[in-house]
Amino acid sequence: MTESNDKVADEKIKGTASIELLKKVNTAANYCYDCNRCNSVCPTAFLNIFYPRSLITDLTFLKPEEALKNNDIWKCLTCGLCSIYCPMTKDNTGVNFNQIIKDLRSLASEYKPLQDGLLSCNHERVYSSLPKLMAEEKIKFTNKIGFLDGTGLNTTDKGEIGYFMGCVPFLTGAAPCVVGCPAGVDVQGYVSLIAEGKFQESIDLIRETNPLPYLCGRICTAQCALNCNRQNFDDPVAIRELKHFVSNWEAEHPNQSKIKPVPQNKEKVAIIGAGPGGLSAAYFLARMGYKPTIFEKGDKTGGVVRYGVPQYRLSDEALDHDVEFIKSMGVEIVLNKKFGSDFTLEYIWKLDFKALFIAVGLYVPKTLRLEGEDLANVHVAIDFLLDRKYKCAENPEEFKGKSFGIIGGGAVAVDVGETALRLGATKADLVDILTEEALKTVLDDLHDAEREVMEYHFETSTTNITQEPDGKLALNCYKIEWGDPDPETGRRALNKIEGSEFKIVVDYIVIAIGQGLDLEPINTATDNQLKIERGKIVVDEFTYETGIPGVFAGGDIINNSLMCAVDAIGDGREAAFTIDRYLRGLDLKEGRIRKNDLKRSTIPKKYIQTQSCQEMNFMPGNERLVCFDEMELGFTEDQAKREANRCLNCNMCCNYDQKPEDLEKALDASGIMICDYGNQDNWRSINAPDYLEIPKSIIGILNQNNIVPVVLPEEKCCGHDILWRGDVDNFKKLAEYNVKLFKDAGVKTLIFNCAEGYYTWKYEYKNLFKGRDEFDFKIYHITEYILKEKLFENITFPSFNSIKVTYHDPCRLGRMSNVFDAPREVLKQIPSIELVEMEDTMQDAECCGVSAYISCNEDSKQLQEKKINQAIETGAEYLITACPKCIAHLNCYLNEHKELKNKIQIIDLVSFLGKLLFLV
Repeated sequence: MTESNDKVADEKIKGTASIELLKKVNTAANYCYDCNRCNSVCPTAFLNIFYPRSLITDLTFLKPEEALKNNDIWKCLTCGLCSIYCPMTKDNTGVNFNQIIKDLRSLASEYKPLQDGLLSCNHERVYSSLPKLMAEEKIKFTNKIGFLDGTGLNTTDKGEIGYFMGCVPFLTGAAPCVVGCPAGVDVQGYVSLIAEGKFQESIDLIRETNPLPYLCGRICTAQCALNCNRQNFDDPVAIRELKHFVSNWEAEHPNQSKIKPVPQNKEKVAIIGAGPGGLSAAYFLARMGYKPTIFEKGDKTGGVVRYGVPQYRLSDEALDHDVEFIKSMGVEIVLNKKFGSDFTLEYIWKLDFKALFIAVGLYVPKTLRLEGEDLANVHVAIDFLLDRKYKCAENPEEFKGKSFGIIGGGAVAVDVGETALRLGATKADLVDILTEEALKTVLDDLHDAEREVMEYHFETSTTNITQEPDGKLALNCYKIEWGDPDPETGRRALNKIEGSEFKIVVDYIVIAIGQGLDLEPINTATDNQLKIERGKIVVDEFTYETGIPGVFAGGDIINNSLMCAVDAIGDGREAAFTIDRYLRGLDLKEGRIRKNDLKRSTIPKKYIQTQSCQEMNFMPGNERLVCFDEMELGFTEDQAKREANRCLNCNMCCNYDQKPEDLEKALDASGIMICDYGNQDNWRSINAPDYLEIPKSIIGILNQNNIVPVVLPEEKCCGHDILWRGDVDNFKKLAEYNVKLFKDAGVKTLIFNCAEGYYTWKYEYKNLFKGRDEFDFKIYHITEYILKEKLFENITFPSFNSIKVTYHDPCRLGRMSNVFDAPREVLKQIPSIELVEMEDTMQDAECCGVSAYISCNEDSKQLQEKKINQAIETGAEYLITACPKCIAHLNCYLNEHKELKNKIQIIDLVSFLGKLLFLV
């Protein structure tokens, strides 16, 4: 259930209003004379999960509690098919089964078994409902129609013709894996392509936002997997490992990429550093037609990941695949050229470069300044790894029989330990102040062979380093406790546990707590013009601008870096887009997507089968710790497809719910959620609909006919689902609010695209406001309005070859609103469109299988399967409909049955029109 009701629920139906409502229900039920037509046409009766007539019979002869116990009213799809064929229902009077269901569900506010039943239908998952928050005045949108900024579309806040968007601005969520990925990779998209066996398409999609898939498939910190919704059931999808697989596949099947160089006829851009950030910036600049040149101080590309990451994790061969692909786009790389000592910023401008991106690495080792750090055999991690990256073969038993103490527990510390073990060490102790949970991602990459000889000491600090009488070294340590966060800074104090002192005696000690930036050459090159704070370059967190015009910086060297390769890659891409805008004289921020403001998709409300992650294939343990060959061998093709099919396709669902933790994080001091949903465009995914195309297309069509509609950012959800989930009180609040809002704006004609919004305003609102003057709107579906106002008379559609389409009638627009002809007539007005009908159509069109997001399960899938197969049998290229939820549920079925995706495409009617008219 999407949040429990505030009222106290009981095991009995007692309230006076509820008793009166049951009398009304029984009166309606008594019209039935047991003809059984309802059961004959009911989709849920066909599935043997709910029978309309059984409910009617039980309501007539049993107590209401018994009737509701015998008949799960949440399983009813409220699709209206039974009412169409019921001889005792006419003009919403008589039996009127949908009204009976709606009335019975309204008892959920006080009857606990109904609440429990709804929660069960939602697979026991709890969500935060945006419509409920709107009704209760617990949410404030910053700008729900901000996504229209920069589109050139015209709207107004006063006028006679209005357009009601409803929940569209927040129906498209961004999959949590995508929000978590610093590079913004369409994770769900490329994983889906792997599941379909489209491996080259998958790696090409990765390169749309990340040009280093070989690197990231091996050493990425996998922020995506840390955010994966799947981990709530079993294991997160092995996203990094899937990237590893497609990079291996491409290496075995070269020269198949569809990504090709573009003519480079724009300005020259200089980049300092050939690490992940610099390579990324150069790649995207080249693809935009600029002439990027990277200046690298070393004799190889790759930066710190080349020199500091051991070969067994990232081989030169793998990294070179990425670098060569980037160079093939037209990127020039100059090696052995040091910024500061060999050339300066002034030199860059003299060579006619028009912008500069600084992306050097961190090579200055950090220490704790402990007593004893200057003792023999005490090293710092970066030097330890650099010295052995290409020299390990010279002394393969350098540390035979020796033990190591490592201060630090992150990935670099592990690299040190594993390198020492490969060179003969027998034991490594790692000391870190962090908790085991905080280091979980690092620990997950350790396997049995490593765990046997690498021991972690969590929540442990070091006092000093001393030398034992036998010449060995001692790490003198003590255990710590983390204090509560400081209310002002958020920092947590480290408190020593008295009496917890101990020492670890070893042969070698390595300090692995990170590196810093060598500022001297940068300051020399820029004449000290850069702003520096805490040893990092200060940049605009959104545009990567420094204080010097035309100079930008990113990667590990900036003040808000995540200190990982994939973050630097994301910085490089975003900086490239900024440089493009800078050189074109455009606003550097307008229209840019802020990922943290996106709505993260919830766990879909469908049935999810527990299925553990595929096991990565590794070099055998006894071999792994004695050589420097890549230890991860990768998935087989079958494993990759199986793993990719574990993806839940989270942002496929057009869902007005949100993650409860996202609500908590967005609450202000008064308990109101400050919400940014809708204030920017969506982060697109290739296998999920973009519902913002709907309002853009509608407004575009109206604008082309010189109509500027009233579009109000203050509007709230129409309340359709709240009503059909039994929350009548909150439905009334939403209805009263919306009607007053549009009335005050002077609206007389209101246009809809959403089938549910249209039905709710035309019938439920009208019934609620019966006899009241304030509800005098003329309600039109967009297709009705197009026909009434002849909006296509002056619009020229481009010429296409014949496109065969079929149309699915949404329950709320078709059977329950009698709008069958208008969508079809609109499609027929488009040249080159051939409309064909499915077997079950118009009044006989069955539901998509899910109503009001109440129950999405294996039974729903059977209805979706029937609908999809009927559409495919027509030979149509597109299955078109006019309900966002139909779009979501039918597309969800396609994503779970990927063998059908090449046979039919499912699209919203107005989005289809918008694409034909190049509006979206």
